[in-house]
Amino acid sequence: MTNNNREYKVDDVIDYLLNQDGARKLLANLGIKVTQNNFEVTECEQSYAHRGLILKEAATVNSAPVDVAIDLKLGQPTTDQVCELLYGYGRNCGMRVILFNHYGTVSDRDNIG
Repeated sequence: MTNNNREYKVDDVIDYLLNQDGARKLLANLGIKVTQNNFEVTECEQSYAHRGLILKEAATVNSAPVDVAIDLKLGQPTTDQVCELLYGYGRNCGMRVILFNHYGTVSDRDNIG
């Protein structure tokens, strides 16, 4: 995941995050305190260009484990991502992360979000 010259696809990043080590590295790089225990990863498929993950009890806040929701999208970020994390699949998570790659897709053009 360190090659900055390559355009990563949603599936590439999801595959990386489904691995415990990949998810731990991402959270640590974001400054999130990662739990020492193994955690369950659940996929919340939106579309081929927009996916979500829930990392069950993957982080700690005030020494208590919390779930982390990660929303990943090809293209520019949208309010759809925020809504999914706040009111959709991420509503019960203690931490939420939005990822995007600036790769323009057709689906972004008519998205008012």
